[in-house]
Amino acid sequence: QKQRTHDIGWCVKSFFLLHLLIGGSKEEEEDINTMERLKELGERVRRRKLFRDEEGGKGAVLQRTLGVIDVTAIGLGQIIGAGIFVLTGVAAKNYAGPGIILSYIFSGIACVFSALCYAEFASRSPTTGSAYGYAYSVAGELMAWIIGWDLTLEYAVAAAAVARGWSGYLVAFFAGINITVPKAIYSIDVGFTELDFASAALIMTMTIILCMGVKDSTRFNLVLVILTVVVIFLVVIVGSLFLDKSRWNPFLPHGVSGVFAGASVIFFAYVGFDTATTVAEEMKNPKRDLPIAIIGSLVISICLYVAVAATLTLMVPYNEIVEESPVASAFALYGMPWMEVIVSIGASAALITTCFNSILAQSRICFAMSRDGLLFEPFSRISEKSQTPVFSTVVTGFFAVCCAFFFTIDTLADMVSIGTLLAFTIVCSSILKLHYDQPGQGLPTHKKSAVYILSLCFIWLLTSISITRQWPLGLTIFFGLLTAANVAVFGFLKKTSNNQISAELKINFVTPWVPFVPIAGMLSNIYLMANLSNFTWVRLAFWLSIGLCIYFLYGINHSKMNGQTTTKTVSRPHFIHLEEMDTPLDDDGERR
Repeated sequence: QKQRTHDIGWCVKSFFLLHLLIGGSKEEEEDINTMERLKELGERVRRRKLFRDEEGGKGAVLQRTLGVIDVTAIGLGQIIGAGIFVLTGVAAKNYAGPGIILSYIFSGIACVFSALCYAEFASRSPTTGSAYGYAYSVAGELMAWIIGWDLTLEYAVAAAAVARGWSGYLVAFFAGINITVPKAIYSIDVGFTELDFASAALIMTMTIILCMGVKDSTRFNLVLVILTVVVIFLVVIVGSLFLDKSRWNPFLPHGVSGVFAGASVIFFAYVGFDTATTVAEEMKNPKRDLPIAIIGSLVISICLYVAVAATLTLMVPYNEIVEESPVASAFALYGMPWMEVIVSIGASAALITTCFNSILAQSRICFAMSRDGLLFEPFSRISEKSQTPVFSTVVTGFFAVCCAFFFTIDTLADMVSIGTLLAFTIVCSSILKLHYDQPGQGLPTHKKSAVYILSLCFIWLLTSISITRQWPLGLTIFFGLLTAANVAVFGFLKKTSNNQISAELKINFVTPWVPFVPIAGMLSNIYLMANLSNFTWVRLAFWLSIGLCIYFLYGINHSKMNGQTTTKTVSRPHFIHLEEMDTPLDDDGERR
């Protein structure tokens, strides 16, 4: 009722603003003006939530049933499936060649910076929502919506990408046991793309399993992750029998730019630790266990990636790698059908877990956004039987099926990469801002700290674009010097020490080496974003435009912060002309 009254009030104010444009009194013009409305709108989109240990009393609450092993397995399952068994072939053949090893290392280091920032947020506010919830507490409601909407695209497309790869390994598995699967059964070429029915079937199956309950479904995930790791060790051991160092000549066939381009494409394979943060509210002890799961899953995956990438590029010339099933096809070249079958089983298990975790993550982010009032109410409904957001999970699965149906692997990979990089950049910049804020109060020590952060991001983006698009050298050097000067500013600003933050907020993990770590994460992520194609940026802009329309038409008016906002309200207008009319008074003694 309060929200409805507030909306009616805005309509009345808009009517009198129109009246002023036609010709109203000076007194009315002082009370109601466009600048005040814009100021109020600005305050509404910047309103922030407090950090909370849990969301009790704020709507639907998820059950805490997961331990550190469960969540680490979620991270590993999300990471190792896509990177090793899908994108290794795409990035090595089309971008980096044997330099794919450096691509994985560079992307891994960039992810470590972001992971350290995520780990601090996990200690500060172990609730569901991941980067969406973190941005809500630091950057405000509009930025939180943007990153939440961006993440919904990221995870759905990730599920679609690995489902596409899984269908290729399924065919390789049957080929290994001398069974030829007609292409018409699992895929149909319609000209502009191929409709992949096998990938759609996988996504629908994972959606059904997730609707049964998070504890049982994560056990299913844990079994598959263990199977995947065993197969990876077997790949490295058996593959080491067929290594040929001459296949690393040349090591960088496309130069250094190819390494960074490959790093941009495979970067989304590291989003597993981000997936772990989406189930924070379902962990038994998230403040202690979640930082361990985030960093542990990332370090383990980097080691596995480098080992498999080195083995693959030494077994097969990079330009002969089969993109759809690179590892299994490599053993097929050496007449080892039994190994091809084993690899296909491990790859299928890994891709299934990645698809599973992607749908899990997106459904939890949609749940969090809906619980905050920014997304439609059915997304936050929890099933009494399974204690999971069934509606959110089903919609996520349906969207992922559509993506898998109509897009190829490389297109999907680019779409996921830019969404992930944007999320990581916002998380790193939020940590940087928090460390220049008074701990626990949310009041900036330096009122211009946000300006410095935004200017750093913008100038470095120009620098990165000038490098990747080969702008004039003088312009690149100029932007580089501006970036260095902006970074140097943070060395002169007073920041809150890690010991003070840990003591006052009583959190278990604080990002080390601030401002170096968050700035390094920001710069790495932005540079990788600049390496992506222009069309990828256009797709992101189109998706965000849809999201902004939903926010301003629905989210801003239904936000749970509407009843809690501390923003200054616009002064109540004096309805002079209505008072001259004999209008009745309402219950508050005011003219209707």
